[in-house]
Amino acid sequence: MDRAESASQPGPAEHREHLPETVAAAAALLVEELLFQDKMAIANMSADEVGDAITDLFDLTRTSFGLDVGNQALLRSCAGEAGHAIEHADDAAAFILARLVRELKEKYRLKSV
Repeated sequence: MDRAESASQPGPAEHREHLPETVAAAAALLVEELLFQDKMAIANMSADEVGDAITDLFDLTRTSFGLDVGNQALLRSCAGEAGHAIEHADDAAAFILARLVRELKEKYRLKSV
């Protein structure tokens, strides 16, 4: 597949009929979308490096999961896991990405032997 062809391929939300309703489902979809080398890289970054690396995922998370148009089920899931109200798309996207990073660090972090 050439570059022009891949650019016209559907994004993560465009090939799903339903938006994720839970933080776990949203994080799992993001994990599916990432290349293995990206998973490994994020898992082994410092907190400062992660912030810079996932900037592109922030907008993707907000728009692809319907947070910017009020995916109430996902907003409620974020609030439930956070233990406080999360009403804004940006806050929910940040919460989902924090979950993504935790999961990647648990599964893909290099361990010294």
